[in-house]
Amino acid sequence: RSLVQAQPQEPWIPGPSPGDFSYHIGNPGKGDVVSANSENRAALSRLDEEPLDEQVSYYRKPFMVLWAAVQESSLEVEEDFGLSGDLAQLWVAERLRQVCDSLVDRLAEKALAHGASKSNIARAAGADPTNADRRFPRLAIHGAKGRLPLDDVLDSLD
Repeated sequence: RSLVQAQPQEPWIPGPSPGDFSYHIGNPGKGDVVSANSENRAALSRLDEEPLDEQVSYYRKPFMVLWAAVQESSLEVEEDFGLSGDLAQLWVAERLRQVCDSLVDRLAEKALAHGASKSNIARAAGADPTNADRRFPRLAIHGAKGRLPLDDVLDSLD
């Protein structure tokens, strides 16, 4: 599934669609969701128990791509505005951080819409499960509207 979905009028708000419950066969019942959430909780716990170098191996490659993109984009900012290289990298990286934060928020909304518990969403984001609503305030409002920095980037792709 792609995060880039054509929505001509409103920004894309994730929601369940037929077949989105990949861990279900047939029509999901409450017991299926509870079971899936229990399985996800156990998997998150196992992942959390992995040594740090093993955890890092899952996101090392995307980080290297991101770092190369920051360097490349900051050169353009440096050339176009005469900003120092360090400040240009900081400027680009901060904008990327804001977009990545909004991507995390959007993925949390998507996970909730697909049946994940708020506790597991918080765990996946490295937050205390009892603080899911504080970490992800948009989860308290089902179908939260409003634009995120991610939406501006997705709109620019059109």
